[in-house]
Amino acid sequence: MSLIVDSAGILSHIVVMNVEQTPEFKAWLAGLKDVVGKRAILSRIVRVQTTDNFGDWGPIEDSDLEEMRVHVGPGYRVYYKRQEGAVILWGGKKGTQTKDIKKAKRLADGD
Repeated sequence: MSLIVDSAGILSHIVVMNVEQTPEFKAWLAGLKDVVGKRAILSRIVRVQTTDNFGDWGPIEDSDLEEMRVHVGPGYRVYYKRQEGAVILWGGKKGTQTKDIKKAKRLADGD
């Protein structure tokens, strides 16, 4: 368990699950113009960190990956694998799901 403290020294939240983000996911999220969607995705990540609760999620066929389904905007997806916590690999939308799953699998394989 870890404590997250903001720049003013105030306890922000307690981390019960380590969640890492790939540089590719961070870049995808930074490029997301939908502020409401970005906030919803970040809230889900904090929820995972603080409660170990992934919310609406499901397995990805033929892999060890899973997806969090964020029901905001176009239906955002966050692809991750559980490995000593969670490693967030990639993000996408319902409409680009097939392409996004392929990208997440490549990232999981280290490509």
